[in-house]
Amino acid sequence: MSLLAGPARGSGAGMAAWLLLLPLRLLATGLGRRLATVMVLTTLFVAVMSVLYEHADRPTANARPAASTVAAPAAPGRSAAAAAASWYARRLGVPAARVRALGSQRLGPGRLRVLVLAEEGGRRPTAWVTVRRTHGGWTVTS
Repeated sequence: MSLLAGPARGSGAGMAAWLLLLPLRLLATGLGRRLATVMVLTTLFVAVMSVLYEHADRPTANARPAASTVAAPAAPGRSAAAAAASWYARRLGVPAARVRALGSQRLGPGRLRVLVLAEEGGRRPTAWVTVRRTHGGWTVTS
């Protein structure tokens, strides 16, 4: 009779006992022990990765800038970044201090495309804003 053979009789209690003892019978074989080891290591790996990813997005006190180190936004029109940030803040209806320019890309003489980021609660929408140089400073083009 093999290790995994079912009960000789068809009684319900015998069948339940056989089914409950099946994992122990599998552990008695070499293949069963290898499979159990793989299952334990996989579960451990998933648990460790879950803990790491759960704590990865929580900023610490050192990661947040202090209120005194945040620079006041420049007056609109003085620079391309300030004009784009001011326009995007008005468009989203958020304070100008919560919008900042991340970078720019030159499109041609007197024209730039500025990447701006706004902090709206939990969201952080971004947009490319095209600005051009005029006599009065930088203005947003449609």
